[in-house]
Amino acid sequence: MKAKISVIVPAYNAGKYIGEALQSILDQTIPVDEIIVIDDGSTDNTREVVSNFPVRYFYQTNKGTAAALNAGIEQSSGEYLAFLDADDLWMSQRLHLQLQAFEKDTALDMVFGLMQQFISPELPEEEQRKIEVNTAEVMVGIHKSAWLIKRETLMRVGLFAGGFLLEEFTDWYARSKEKKLHEAVIQHVVAKRRIHQSNTSRVQKNIKQDYPRILKAALDRRRQQE
Repeated sequence: MKAKISVIVPAYNAGKYIGEALQSILDQTIPVDEIIVIDDGSTDNTREVVSNFPVRYFYQTNKGTAAALNAGIEQSSGEYLAFLDADDLWMSQRLHLQLQAFEKDTALDMVFGLMQQFISPELPEEEQRKIEVNTAEVMVGIHKSAWLIKRETLMRVGLFAGGFLLEEFTDWYARSKEKKLHEAVIQHVVAKRRIHQSNTSRVQKNIKQDYPRILKAALDRRRQQE
């Protein structure tokens, strides 16, 4: 299946890990058409690291992950869109396996895969012992790093909403469920989520505030439709 794929990588102070992330895209068993890095106001060496890779790089003042994702979507041209957090990794057959799913079921709008977590190897042993993560566990990856979607489908749901600490994708996914899209989860690990000292979910202690806002927005939309 020949398909034009754009990969969007939002980055903020990601110099330590983004090189590995980009290499995991380049190591795919099928080539992608473009890799778009949106640097959301980094003050570290993100730009220098990215300059070593064949990507389209854009810098913006810090506006948050949703704005970076939306900027990447606006710059992209692929009929399929894939995303990778700048500290995560893809498995080499990720896109090949997901495109196969689209080929087998032409009614699909988007495809997810499975994910595993791994503790970043540079963390001191003492820090690693504090992290309660089962690295052997395989999880359903309803997560943007494990997601391949048709452009037309994403635009039917709309761009990402801002104002969330971390859950901009959860809000988008809640909106997508209201559209009754056709989705699938392939039973292969397609991405690995890195656990490190500065994960947003670990640094942001008040992240649970996102969930009431997502729920309220969903309820408001339902009332408007009644």
